[in-house]
Amino acid sequence: MISPSSTAPSVTEVGDYIFRVCFIDPFQGEVMAKFAANTLKARTAAVMLDFNSPYSRGLTEFFENSFKAWEGK
Repeated sequence: MISPSSTAPSVTEVGDYIFRVCFIDPFQGEVMAKFAANTLKARTAAVMLDFNSPYSRGLTEFFENSFKAWEGK
């Protein structure tokens, strides 16, 4: 299986023949946090989360963790 849009890390853990062609949530969240902290010089951020969307929940989790590591609130 090749997925063009599965971003959850657990998707490719299911088997040996499952692949993705997009970036996973941890990578996207980290890049967004780094951009906010370094390029935008943001020290605080507000996240609008769609709780019904697993994609939104995944990005929120990884962004928040990464942004805190960049000393953001």
